[in-house]
Parts: sequence; structure tokens; C-alpha cells
Amino acid sequence: MSVKVLGVGCASCHEQYEQAKAAVKSMGLDVEVEYITDLQKVVGYGAMSMPALVVNEKVVAMGKVLKAAAQIRLLKGACIYEQREKRYQCLSEIFDRLGYYVYGYRHSDWKVSSADT
Repeated sequence: MSVKVLGVGCASCHEQYEQAKAAVKSMGLDVEVEYITDLQKVVGYGAMSMPALVVNEKVVAMGKVLKAAAQIRLLKGACIYEQREKRYQCLSEIFDRLGYYVYGYRHSDWKVSSADT
């Protein structure tokens, strides 16, 4: 998991960074919160207002400072998504090794949609 705070160095951006560190620490995650102020990198994420919070390379909030409790909810959601992805990959490997076919399709041909997560 990766957690980044995008900002321009203002007080709000620093507060977002501190809140993100507090959220990660209170969850007991072994994740380093990165603070990015390089405008080219910030623009690369598509964030149009600062501060912005990026979890797993996806902008999840921008334009306001989120308290640690709100960030914990976002991080828990990201952890659940990661666990689902790992389980899906594991099951995919098992099904492929066994050569399962479902509805005429080999398991490796299945596609995961956002509705499945």
C-alpha cells in the first residue's frame, strides 16, 4: 500500500500530511507517508486542488484537509480492496491449474469488472 499527500507547501498541506501519518500510525500499518510538492508530479496525478490524498496511486480526496478518522476509513477501504485482489489472484491460479471451465470459458479468460469488487 502506498499513501501520498500532494501539496504546494502551505499550512493545509502540512496538516493533511500530519493527519495522514497519524492515520497510518493508528492503524498499525507499515507504510511510509510520502509528501510530494513537485508540481510536475502533482499534475501527473490529475489533482486540481490541494491538498490531495493519494492511496495506491489513486487520488481519493482533494481540496480539503481530512481528519485522521476520515483517512482511516479510506485506508481501510483500500486494505479491503487489496485483500480481495489477492484472493482473486490466488483463486485464478488455482482454477487455471485445475483447468476449470465455466459457461464455456476457461477461467483465465474471465474479466473482473468494478461491479465485482
